[in-house]
Amino acid sequence: MPTKEIALKIHDAIKAERGMATTARQMNRVLDTTPFAEPVIAKNIPAFTLATSELQFETKKDGVLPRSIMVVGKHTYAFKEFMKEQFPEIRYTDLIFNGGTLTKAAWVLPASAETEENGTLADFLSSLGATVTEVDLDGEDDEDDDDERDGEDLIDGEAEEASDDDEEEEDSDED
Repeated sequence: MPTKEIALKIHDAIKAERGMATTARQMNRVLDTTPFAEPVIAKNIPAFTLATSELQFETKKDGVLPRSIMVVGKHTYAFKEFMKEQFPEIRYTDLIFNGGTLTKAAWVLPASAETEENGTLADFLSSLGATVTEVDLDGEDDEDDDDERDGEDLIDGEAEEASDDDEEEEDSDED
């Protein structure tokens, strides 16, 4: 999916490349990006979800991967060369899920590749005109239910106290 940012990046690269001097002389000095402002293109802005996990990404060869970022999005293939240039550590690999019963191929970047020098994958994709959503797959599953509590916190507080008392009684019965 072409974006204004990618077009400008390619335009600038051609102008800067010594081997493309003849082509650069024939190009407009300033690239006209108005075609990217049309509603049809604006509606089709590439979108990615970056899913990060230290526990859920596994390959047959390497086992569970260290904290990594999986790139999800239908335009990933179009952006792969840009990602590989910025983050040489990124790999297209088969991930296994559900105890090895499901295999899905994806672009995966070790989180350690996001450095001060390289920046983050999210910022990089955004700089290319894409919309990026970040998701931490290792977020706490047992999130506190504080948001669902009643205004006075009375009923839920008493339920927790009763639960704590029950656990203490079970512990003392086992002794």
